[in-house]
Amino acid sequence: MAKRMKWLLTSFVAFFLAALFVLTGVTMLKANAQEEPEPEPELPAQGWYIVGNGAGYLEECSWTEFVEKYRVADSYTGVVVLPEMLMYPGDAFKLLYTDGSSETPDDTGWKAGVVAQFDNIFENENAYFADGGLGNIEAVKSGYYNFIMVVEQNTETQAVTITLTYTRSEKEPPEITLYEMYVVGTIASHPTNNWPSLTDVATNCIKLEYDEETDKWTATVKLIPTDEFKVYNLVTDAYYPSGVGNNYTGYDGEYVIEWGTGAPDIKVTPVAEPPVTE
Repeated sequence: MAKRMKWLLTSFVAFFLAALFVLTGVTMLKANAQEEPEPEPELPAQGWYIVGNGAGYLEECSWTEFVEKYRVADSYTGVVVLPEMLMYPGDAFKLLYTDGSSETPDDTGWKAGVVAQFDNIFENENAYFADGGLGNIEAVKSGYYNFIMVVEQNTETQAVTITLTYTRSEKEPPEITLYEMYVVGTIASHPTNNWPSLTDVATNCIKLEYDEETDKWTATVKLIPTDEFKVYNLVTDAYYPSGVGNNYTGYDGEYVIEWGTGAPDIKVTPVAEPPVTE
């Protein structure tokens, strides 16, 4: 009996020591894992990038990151021939240069004059493009476009001259559904409404209805002063107005929110005149 008790006691001690060893090892592994530094973010390769969004060539493009597929040159100066770009109305882009130290196009540190724009953006005679806001080049008519950018830098003054020209191919672009228009943003009277990154737009946001006679999209919405919103095309991932700092703000009452392709901005009109106060 004494031998059995001694054996049980020895086995229990051995088991306890083994378990303690395993637990100590796991704890040390976790500690070491926590002490390892976070990996450095992957920076983009140096060069000129197309940044933007759209339903055609720009479908996989982005406003907020340098996508390698859309890197069109590695040198700052020179002649840059862009790939042929299928563009639909509302598709918009810029050309931005990064020296490789910026994680996203929102970061600072670009060289001076690195945003390439049309010199004739307001005057192109065929009305193929419009100023999409913030210097964005926005397509007005569907088509296949070929762009050439020339970047020249004066060796004495370091001044940069950027020109961008284009031609439009005679090829007919495929027909697609171009517009699914919604009101996106925070609207108290419509609690499920939100911005696209935070919600399923087609399910939760206010849809604008199309009127063939006026060629406009409209929705009637109750607004209060803290509401902020834009009109959004779910097909092209395009906002109207574009940019991040110019959200429309509503006021107490019902409003008609209207958008039209002819002037790609939104109009907010009260359904009824506000009461006159003495």
